[in-house]
Amino acid sequence: MSIATALQTKEEIIKNREGERLARYLRILFGNQKFGFKWSYRETSYTDGKDVYILYELQRPDCRTFTPSELRALRKWHSLHERGHIEYDIISDYANWQREWVSNHRADWVANEKYPLPWLQFFGNVMMDGRMENFTAIDHPTTKEYIEFGNYEWRFGIRGDHAGVDPIYDFRECFMSRALAMTDIDLWTPEAVDLVDSVQDLIEKGRFDDSTQAVLETTTEIIKKVWPTLVEWMDLQSKEPDDFDYSDDHSDSQWGDPQEVEENIKRVLRALLKASAASQSGGDQEADESSTGSFSDQPNEESEAIEPNQTEDPASDNQPSKPDFSSMLRLEEKQLEKDEEEAERELAPYRTKTEEVTVHEHRKDRAAYSSSITIKPYPQMDKGVYDHLYGEIKRHVLPTAKALSGLLEGIPDESRKNQRSGRILASRAWRADKLGDANVFEKRAKGTPGKNARVLILNDCSGSTGSRFQGSSSRIIDEMKKAQVLMVEACDKANLPVASYGFTEDYREESIIYPLKPYGRFSSTEKGFIGGVDAMYGNRDTLALQWAVDELARYPEDVRVLIMLSDGEPCFADHEDYDTMRSIVLQAEKRGIEVLCLYVGPQEPRILEVVRQMYPGRSIIVSNNLAKSLTTHVKRIIRKRR
Repeated sequence: MSIATALQTKEEIIKNREGERLARYLRILFGNQKFGFKWSYRETSYTDGKDVYILYELQRPDCRTFTPSELRALRKWHSLHERGHIEYDIISDYANWQREWVSNHRADWVANEKYPLPWLQFFGNVMMDGRMENFTAIDHPTTKEYIEFGNYEWRFGIRGDHAGVDPIYDFRECFMSRALAMTDIDLWTPEAVDLVDSVQDLIEKGRFDDSTQAVLETTTEIIKKVWPTLVEWMDLQSKEPDDFDYSDDHSDSQWGDPQEVEENIKRVLRALLKASAASQSGGDQEADESSTGSFSDQPNEESEAIEPNQTEDPASDNQPSKPDFSSMLRLEEKQLEKDEEEAERELAPYRTKTEEVTVHEHRKDRAAYSSSITIKPYPQMDKGVYDHLYGEIKRHVLPTAKALSGLLEGIPDESRKNQRSGRILASRAWRADKLGDANVFEKRAKGTPGKNARVLILNDCSGSTGSRFQGSSSRIIDEMKKAQVLMVEACDKANLPVASYGFTEDYREESIIYPLKPYGRFSSTEKGFIGGVDAMYGNRDTLALQWAVDELARYPEDVRVLIMLSDGEPCFADHEDYDTMRSIVLQAEKRGIEVLCLYVGPQEPRILEVVRQMYPGRSIIVSNNLAKSLTTHVKRIIRKRR
């Protein structure tokens, strides 16, 4: 059974939230197909055709330093990229194309018949990516800025950083930029730009080819045109054609289903035809609406309008200009802020802190005293234990919840007739005169309205709880956890706010409170904490109980119940004893807080008497029928409200 040993960090919570956002974003954007989203633990993002696996750490040494919101935008781009391959590409076409055109022989390279694998993969991947991302942006217009941001800011490292030095390098950068519809860089060597210009018409064709096979055939045409010049440049630099560090073969990837890919591409091409027809008839605005669709198919959390920032370069009708990504990044920054706030809220109850606790015994011979107590997360979690215990007590949850629900029920007004005193009933007055019947009065007992209530559970985690429970194979701490699972589940079912805390005193005599289940929280984290509770060190019940009373007193509910799970063997400081516990319990009652002790321990008369002394009239001996015992005490609390 696995045991988690630490609470999630703020960074881990934010990462999980971002993953949930991305999964939801992709499902809404691409339809509700059953595909998964997971973080990648390899060196790259990829897809297996069913799920997308996205690399979280995208900061690279060859890139500029990215802000947290920019990294989120890049991860969204990676997600769109991988999902785009599922939508518009067939991996087998790419694999077959490589096998047809790859060669390890220099003679084939020089003859322009077949090519080294790195160059073949470079041309193939660039052209497929250009087409796939183009189709994604046409099909889902709000993705365009994310795609462009990833290409401009991440794909090349620092784009143009080495421009003008090597024509081969410049050719690759220029070719990639044109395939991705990006701006040119002025410093590229003229011969490199000229070589790309010579195949520009093919590059444009490839961006709109109607299949993976078609774009790869276009790619083959491009290679055959530019390869002789590239080989010539390589010879001048004394380089071998296979001396190229490029590997992106997608050997572990699976992309789309052929039939679904065909339908997706038809949809994109129909949109392009409509846009073209509308443009020719002068209906540019209508074409935009018909080709891009409405924004209603976008995820709700992405619905903040992203204003189009791309502006046309007046100097050129064909040359694109680099977009402004500021509005898109503001959206990512807002979402990051939301996730950070949520992470803070999630961790707030578990923040380590120290509080001063003051005990007032209100006895002449006992002065008030104070001690510090540390509040921090429990050091381990085990949700498997929680689930197992829940299976054991599940049948008791409903009756226990029914008993606890009595805390919330109002008491109706009661009317008693045929009384010998009270308010006279005019309709029955004749009975007194004619029949001599004096029972002509009515008495009314005013009820109370429905109440709101709150419960706090305090669990003793002392070393003595590791002992066997009543000679069974189960330990006291295990029975305590079982009772605690029953209580939190029953309170949850009865719509009663409930919090649960463990307490101990470590070897340094430091009193510690462990938040196991704060109010308003009931996730796998809280269940894991409860399941992970085990016998620890000492237990200064006085300080822990006083802390819990003070904590519960902060809330305004009409009914506040503090339940102590105890084995009846507290540890005391020199000036404390059983009467100190009794005094805290009685003082709590004066503050409107009901204290109950669920005793889980040896059935020894001495210990049972001590428990009754510490919790006068408020102890429940945990048996096989906890719900029945609890009902009795809940009724007592209800009677006190009359």
